Amino acid sequence: MGSAKKLNNRGYMLLETLIVSVFLMTIFTLLYTNLFPLVGEYDRYKDYNTVEATYIAHWMRKFALDGLPDNFYQQASTQGYIDISDCNQYTNQNMASWCAGFTSVAQVKQVYLTTYSTDIFKNFVKDNHAFSRAFQEYIAYLPSYAKNTSKQNYYRVIVAYELDGRLQFGTIELNKNAASSIPSESTSQINVADSANGLLTVPPSQASQGDIITLEATPDAGYQYGGATIVDTQGNTILTLSADELTFEMPAYSITIIPNWSVIS
Repeated sequence: MGSAKKLNNRGYMLLETLIVSVFLMTIFTLLYTNLFPLVGEYDRYKDYNTVEATYIAHWMRKFALDGLPDNFYQQASTQGYIDISDCNQYTNQNMASWCAGFTSVAQVKQVYLTTYSTDIFKNFVKDNHAFSRAFQEYIAYLPSYAKNTSKQNYYRVIVAYELDGRLQFGTIELNKNAASSIPSESTSQINVADSANGLLTVPPSQASQGDIITLEATPDAGYQYGGATIVDTQGNTILTLSADELTFEMPAYSITIIPNWSVIS
């Protein structure tokens, strides 16, 4: 009788051990099948829309706003997208050189201008062997933005660049009606040297070659405006204005204006 009871107890212990083992195996299986794919997804998505990627997309948007002719936007609207990776396309306001310098430093590989809704571009990239698998996965990851039908004259800029040997991706919206703040290469700085006995002001701080610049002279009590000397960034005199001259034509480079004040006799 006693041996049978011991046997039953051992049977219960074996059954409990089996139940606990099955339970633990189930837990580990669930962790393996659910957690590891999440780790893989995180490893892939961490290259998407980072702060740096958004910064690069932001500058490519500015180059597009200032540099791309209107026909590029028309083509993007018609076919849903256009490749704007080539900086030679940025023909307005000499933006090509700005674009080339930036894309070289940032290692930008691809830039696309798309309609605000990315549906057409997503279909174009899907299963298209001209694109890398990483780029295809990023475009598939992006929302279609299709519900934002009120976004008139809005586009998207999508960029791919390389960082530490890995492709990174970012996107940003572009409002065609927005003005960019990139200064034009044809714009030069106008500086006024500090001087005693009067104040000489120039309304614009920057101007383009050929602009007519008007000076405003306000002498202190007992003094009068005696003209001005205009020098380049190397200090070389390029123009001397008499007391009667308050206008001049802006050259193609930055200048400094040195006012002359004389005592009223």
